[in-house]
Amino acid sequence: MRILVLIPSYNDLQLVVKRVKEIERRIGDVVGEYMVVDESDEESSLKYLPLLKKIDKVRILHRERRLGKWFAWSVALDFMLNSDFDALIELNADTFIEYPRRIVRSLEEGFDVVTCYSHYLAEGSPFASYVAKFYASIHSMWKRFHLFAMGGECLALSRRAVEKFKEHNLFSDPFPLDDYVISLAGLILGLKCTSIDCGLILKLPQTLNEWMMYRLRHREKTLEMAHLYLKRKLGSNYFRKADWLIDRYWQMYKFIVARHLISSFFGTAPLVILQYLLAKIPFQVESPITWRRLQSEKRLSSNDLWSVRTALLLFRKPKGARL
Repeated sequence: MRILVLIPSYNDLQLVVKRVKEIERRIGDVVGEYMVVDESDEESSLKYLPLLKKIDKVRILHRERRLGKWFAWSVALDFMLNSDFDALIELNADTFIEYPRRIVRSLEEGFDVVTCYSHYLAEGSPFASYVAKFYASIHSMWKRFHLFAMGGECLALSRRAVEKFKEHNLFSDPFPLDDYVISLAGLILGLKCTSIDCGLILKLPQTLNEWMMYRLRHREKTLEMAHLYLKRKLGSNYFRKADWLIDRYWQMYKFIVARHLISSFFGTAPLVILQYLLAKIPFQVESPITWRRLQSEKRLSSNDLWSVRTALLLFRKPKGARL
């Protein structure tokens, strides 16, 4: 198996260097290439570009204009389809994976979409420790019921999944909640999906304000946009299945949260209530740049189309390409 590893980056190239070295130590024998799609604009991050270029198997696309993760996905999937890669693994620069070999094993077993159960780093501020315990207990129940975890900080796709997604033109324009959309699309299209424990460790926001901004991205309006995006892309034949899967997923999620809330009411009730209220907020809270990047209804401007075409030209003929 030959794998392409995609790492989108925004002002965290120092972490990208670290992730590449970690992954190379653990599964370097099956990784054919690391694709870093970088949109950094701070000197503290950009100074690591020369170091990255010296690392073997690293391919860098650096842009000065932000389009977001959907653009990184679009470039990586087109690149993969024009090469001889068997699978793609996408991870965030700030994500540590202790056992990436388990992801490879799942792909080798024939799974098309692989997501990872999360562990949380309970360190830093007292608030971060409090939130980590809450999420850890939720995800432990998720894992106990062997449920498919929608999205997350690391996703793996088989070549079959990539071909299926491109067939439905999923990456041609911006879409919200990329990880959630990709996972849900896999289920709707009948792909073989699974979630595994690969030792994925996340560092949570350190303050209440940081956590609130993180949660606001997942409020109901944004989730609704993600669902509408998928329905628009997949067509009317999938509407009924999409609605059924979405309803089933959220019913199970609410059951798990309610079960957790009952078992530790005084410990996490304030956080659950606040999370619910944040999900209901109807107005725009992101910066204009972030919101423009998330809106699924947005049409590509001529500048955006030029950016996509330019990137695809850069990646058209990789080493060992199958054209």
